[in-house]
Amino acid sequence: MDFINSPHPAVNAFVEVLTALTETATELNDSDAEEISQQCLLLGERISNAALDNQSVSDWDEALQLALKLVKRERDFAITRIDDFRQMIWVVIQGLREAFRDEQSADNEVIQHLSSLNKAVHSDSIDEMRTEIVAAIVLINRAIEDRKNRQRVQLEELGEQLNKMRHDLLIAQKELALDPMTRLYNRASFDQLLEKTIELSLFSGQPSSLLMVDIDHFKDINDKYGHISGDRAVLHVAQVLSKAFPRKTDFVARYGGDEFAVILQETEARDGAMLAKRLLGDMHGLTFVAENGERLEISLSIGVSALLANDKANDWISRSDQALYQAKRAGRGCVWLAKVDD
Repeated sequence: MDFINSPHPAVNAFVEVLTALTETATELNDSDAEEISQQCLLLGERISNAALDNQSVSDWDEALQLALKLVKRERDFAITRIDDFRQMIWVVIQGLREAFRDEQSADNEVIQHLSSLNKAVHSDSIDEMRTEIVAAIVLINRAIEDRKNRQRVQLEELGEQLNKMRHDLLIAQKELALDPMTRLYNRASFDQLLEKTIELSLFSGQPSSLLMVDIDHFKDINDKYGHISGDRAVLHVAQVLSKAFPRKTDFVARYGGDEFAVILQETEARDGAMLAKRLLGDMHGLTFVAENGERLEISLSIGVSALLANDKANDWISRSDQALYQAKRAGRGCVWLAKVDD
């Protein structure tokens, strides 16, 4: 179904939001990703069909509430998963305590029988010694077998708990690391990787580049076409950025508002500038649909800088921001490579 040609721009905008939720649905406790995707897709079709038939959009409130609820549920789900993870750690600790307590109890029983055996050895009764020896052998064999079984069961349970903890933690970490609108990495994730990149470069000497990317005249888009159009512009750029930097070592984040940041590990600054220019080429000719139905083309300004030997995170960001500022002063829609002494 061609949602772009929908005669109702507000409906068209919201159908795009539902489509994005369909593509990025997350497994939740009470709903799986496929169920959520189908829910969003069906609502999108109903809204679009109603608009195409010039009917009142009766499903609008339902769709709006669904979208808001899904975003909130994904956030709450990630936070809950971290709380569950903490609780599981305490369960594991308690399980280990119980295991040690059980082992100590079994050991005490063996020690008591060995003590009885020792007394029998010092007695004059052969029958007493024979009885205690047989009892001790039976007990020790049983204790060894019981210990093996307990340890096997405990290790299996511990393994299951750790696997579940790992799975839940990965889901929670992924959700908390992403920007909810663009599904790019968020500012907190960017700050963490930036520090790690600097540390890695300190030990390995590998080059790294930082790109600061800004949408030109973004305020004008918001003022003239509305904030829904501004959000569409941000999503449009985010999609192009994701495709332009596909390497596993490339890190694309929404830095804030209409600004993005790209960390390129193992990349010289001149190569980073070349990739930035290629991004401008990818953007050329691409348009998105504004809230009023008009198609708009976006230009970007990009600042590029290399990681220097004694850089702190703020130094590297500041130098890239200065390069971005120079790109805007140069007329926008271009790339500015920071010099070493900039």
